[in-house]
Amino acid sequence: KMKAFVGIIIFMGIVKLPRINLYWSNDVLLHQEPVSSLMSQTRFRQIWRYFHLADNSTAPPRDHQDFDKIYRVRKYLELIKARSQALYRLSCELSIDETMVPHKGRLSYKQYIKNKPIKWGIKLWVLCEAKTGYVNKFQVYLGKEGNAAEQNLARRVVHDLTQHVQHKYHQIYMDNFYSEPELFLQLQENDILACGTVRQNRKSFPKEIVLTKQMEKNMNRGDYLWCCHGNLVAMAWYDRRPVYLISTIHPPASVPPASVQRASRRGPREDIPCPPAQVDYQKFMGGVDLSDQICSTFSIIRKSRKAWKKLFYYGLEVSLLNSYIIYKQVADKPTEFLLYRLAIVRHLTEGKCFRQRPGRPSTRPLAEMDIRRLNGQYHSIAIEEVRRNC
Repeated sequence: KMKAFVGIIIFMGIVKLPRINLYWSNDVLLHQEPVSSLMSQTRFRQIWRYFHLADNSTAPPRDHQDFDKIYRVRKYLELIKARSQALYRLSCELSIDETMVPHKGRLSYKQYIKNKPIKWGIKLWVLCEAKTGYVNKFQVYLGKEGNAAEQNLARRVVHDLTQHVQHKYHQIYMDNFYSEPELFLQLQENDILACGTVRQNRKSFPKEIVLTKQMEKNMNRGDYLWCCHGNLVAMAWYDRRPVYLISTIHPPASVPPASVQRASRRGPREDIPCPPAQVDYQKFMGGVDLSDQICSTFSIIRKSRKAWKKLFYYGLEVSLLNSYIIYKQVADKPTEFLLYRLAIVRHLTEGKCFRQRPGRPSTRPLAEMDIRRLNGQYHSIAIEEVRRNC
């Protein structure tokens, strides 16, 4: 029954209706036979109402030092992370970014990010494969503890997400929220290479290459300055405005010179010289955005007052996405994400029916004909040409 329940949730992400009760509507334009034939609306709501992923009676109280804000889904999310890391071998290029699970209810760790499609919700730090969007590890941000803000938050997040990929020489791309010279040197000690944009006022960033207004006037579009400390290279590239990068992956220059396409005032796009790090940053930074884009096409996240149920939805989305990426690599021919989800729904719901017949159950024993007829399968009605009395 729980398999059929999960199958219905996935189906509701494919065929979206404004309210759940519309899937059982008598209106022929809204009624969904694949859902209503599996179980009644009352049964579905009962399962959803009493659905739990942990024993709440053993949860530490709020004033306890071991209190966990996501106790109800902690083991569930840890299981998904463990299986995601065990069943897939990552490629070289990875990316770190944050994603949002929509939630506007009252919540102590609700966040706001203005440049995200989902501005209000639960923030998660995510490590993804850059080329496919495979979610390898994620961490729910639970807000600051007490009244004091956490020091070196971004550095702590990067170390937590990359702890299991140390000494494998992965290349990790991140934006200016995480990038800092000291962090990149620490990652290099653990055989992890990194690249990313950086803020010019970061500690230890060389002030010699910070572009002033006077320097910008004397520079052409595409010019850049650089300096290095061992394998760590800091770059200041002048596009329409200064762009600062640091990298332990790329040299300051390449042969042939690197370039990116930009729109020109004349109309057509033109090649602009740039540091080699800028080319790969644009290519590999969007792993988390790619996973969000794929999941949003048939998102199963629905409105709920309980935040932990939103995290349950997110875990199910990650499981579907990661299994689809693995399936594409082992399948003989490519399959669309829609067809893959439909196949999962069929596997979870095929041959199942949990609707009870209305009325009192019969106390009389079934005849042999009734036993063969009422076997839980569908039978076609035999139509005879000879009319008989009812």
